[in-house]
Amino acid sequence: MKKQIQFIFALLFVSNISAQTTIKGFELGVQVAMNLSYVQGLTFYDDAETNSVVRPGIFLFGTKDLSDEFYIKPGIGLNFKGGEVVETDSDYGTEYTYTDRYKLSFLEVPVMVGYKASDKISLETGLSLGLTLSAVDDYESTYDDGEGYSDSESGSEDLSNYIKGQELGFHIGAKYFLNSKIAGGVRYFSGSDLNKSQLFSKVNLKGFAFFVEMKI
Repeated sequence: MKKQIQFIFALLFVSNISAQTTIKGFELGVQVAMNLSYVQGLTFYDDAETNSVVRPGIFLFGTKDLSDEFYIKPGIGLNFKGGEVVETDSDYGTEYTYTDRYKLSFLEVPVMVGYKASDKISLETGLSLGLTLSAVDDYESTYDDGEGYSDSESGSEDLSNYIKGQELGFHIGAKYFLNSKIAGGVRYFSGSDLNKSQLFSKVNLKGFAFFVEMKI
């Protein structure tokens, strides 16, 4: 986590260097996102409750026009995703509840292609390659016998050995320019299968990212 924080500060430091706003024709910018993501596939129960969680992301990107309407936007940054799965099992008045809160972090390299629908609105789509930095399950289990006795247990488990080292993501969304430098938008994302073991058929992350970006 310490290295991740240092990386975020490095990106913020670069974003404040206003003397050089372009690199080889690419206009530099910084994007801050809030990911509303969930995990698909990490449960044995069809009636399990799958909840979204909010986790951040920060990117340094460059934008270069390919024509009057189209542009390319590669970037690099830290992206944090995850999800919550709640499973409940009842038997003769006794209730067990298992809650898993999955937290994954990636060094992510997106390459987006944009279309300028108007002076204020742009549509974007593209792919990203994410290198897995960490994968943790913060779990909690509770027990209630229905007669006044209850108990709970919690802990944390490193899932790195069960998760693949990379994720290929698909993105599509739109943004609105507040002015010539600042824009806000939303995009849908869906990642590739992260399952490294054979316990589950497929495990991937999906959701929406709400972002604000600023050209340097």
